Amino acid sequence: MVEIEPEADDAKPKSLVEAAEAERRRREQGSGQERLAVIDNKNLKTLAKGVELTYAGEENEPPEVAEQTDREEKEAYWRDALYQARLDWRQAVDEAEELEGQAAKLRQRFYSEDDPYVRDGQIKPEWDRVLDRIEQNKQDVARYRGEVDRLLDEGRAADAEPGWLDAGLELEPDTAGEDEVPPGELPAHQAVDPPTDDGEGP
Repeated sequence: MVEIEPEADDAKPKSLVEAAEAERRRREQGSGQERLAVIDNKNLKTLAKGVELTYAGEENEPPEVAEQTDREEKEAYWRDALYQARLDWRQAVDEAEELEGQAAKLRQRFYSEDDPYVRDGQIKPEWDRVLDRIEQNKQDVARYRGEVDRLLDEGRAADAEPGWLDAGLELEPDTAGEDEVPPGELPAHQAVDPPTDDGEGP
């Protein structure tokens, strides 16, 4: 048995109770065992020479296992990030189409309504809200599209495999010709804005 004793404090002698308690603990620990050495601060350096300390704990994983785990974590990160970014982009584009349809219906209702109270007090405020949502949606679409581009650039720079970066590719909106508007046509919400309360408008 190896016994480790704390450094003695000569300036503060133990009381009788403390000394008795220390002796009781020593006897309990050393019961039935032969004491091989007593280690204190004075002989610690001497006894530690040429000795290798062993720590209890989990053994290090073999390099090939750690490398495989790291690869799986990277793959999961890039697949999840690209899939979510493309899903957000797809949902924003789908919402844009829905808002355009709402704006077109409200425009038609506004100009076909004869009752000024209903037209100006109910339809116009709703039309205004949809137009505001359309503008916010445009920003969302641009932001999500930019997020996909950013992740692709970062993934390529980090040597992510192409297959990882294709996650959710089927969700990506078709952007071919999306900025082109046929001559003489405008999106429904831009054709005619709701007239203001001061009587201006078409």
